[in-house]
Amino acid sequence: IERESPRGEGRKGAKGDGRKSPKGNERKSPKVAVMGILKNTFGGKKESPKISRRKSVGCGSPPSVPPLDDLELEKKKLFDDLVAIESEKEEKEEKEKEKEREEREEREKREKNEREEREKERLEQAEKERQEREKKTQEKERQEKEEKERQEREEKERQEREEKERQEQQEREEKERQEQEEKERQEKEKERQQQREREEKKRQEREEK
Repeated sequence: IERESPRGEGRKGAKGDGRKSPKGNERKSPKVAVMGILKNTFGGKKESPKISRRKSVGCGSPPSVPPLDDLELEKKKLFDDLVAIESEKEEKEEKEKEKEREEREEREKREKNEREEREKERLEQAEKERQEREKKTQEKERQEKEEKERQEREEKERQEREEKERQEQQEREEKERQEQEEKERQEKEKERQQQREREEKKRQEREEK
């Protein structure tokens, strides 16, 4: 038993599938395009123009019909004109597409240049900021180094000054001590001298007696 498909779906599917081709994107030549137009317009039938057998009211002779050769020439001329029109149309479309492509490429190139310029400016700004940070860091390190050296220098001077004062104090104390000792020695010497003089005097007095 054959299974009948729905009428609409069967015809529509076959018709749609039949018209699709893997080369649908390929452009047809002007002649092929014109042939398709003529086929769609006239159904693909070639019929010779029929001679009207109805007699004219004003005259008794039938209307004149051009010879077949003239009709063929007219058809060829019409076909050539249609091909020329189609060619011109395609050429115009190609030019428009080419213009659009060039404009798109120019726009993409301009956008790319703008992106590259922005990136370049960003990198330059980042490098400038890095250099400024590095400069500030170096300046801070220099100031800290100078401050450290100043403090070390002041500390050294203070120690040297204290050491000098200590030495001077020691020298003064030593000098005073020596002077005191000398004074005491002289006083003792003087006292001994006086003692000897008294003893000598007493001795003389005893001798005189």
